[in-house]
Amino acid sequence: MLLIILAAGCDLFKLREPSPPAGNMSWLEPDSAYKVLRNMEFAYQYFMLDNYMRCFDSTDFSFYADESLLNGPHAYLYRDWDYAKERTQTEILFSAYFKPQSPPFLLIIRDSTQDFGDSARIFARYRLVVQLRDGRELEAHGSSIFLARKDPSSELWSISRWWDRKATPSSLSWAEIKALDF
Repeated sequence: MLLIILAAGCDLFKLREPSPPAGNMSWLEPDSAYKVLRNMEFAYQYFMLDNYMRCFDSTDFSFYADESLLNGPHAYLYRDWDYAKERTQTEILFSAYFKPQSPPFLLIIRDSTQDFGDSARIFARYRLVVQLRDGRELEAHGSSIFLARKDPSSELWSISRWWDRKATPSSLSWAEIKALDF
């Protein structure tokens, strides 16, 4: 009886706030090219800039926007897109543009993969929905080709090339969101 009274007196049965998920729960060891895409989704959903950047080859990364954007009036936004520019643009999106209480919805659907052993070309479609701090909602649809490579020393995969394509001429693409061209 004394034990019950002592247990009731302490906070064992008091409801508490749930703990946030551990950082590693949203990171898959990228031992396949496919897992790199999952990590991109997780990183966007949880605003995890460092995890997002781990998806890319820091020494050899290039991003190529849709041809219509490269030849359009804002072409300068999309030129010379490397790892440093990817980091800068994503940091701006996560910290200044995306609404913190409304995580982005990112879905990458892999259509096919050409596997070359130490590299792979992944053809995928995506849907990205973001809430901006100014109250607007943006939705991007398109397709991408990712060239992923396996690091020979670690056996882990990362993206070295990314080609983005608009779904239609009038649709918004991921590239336009990344470049703040909306």
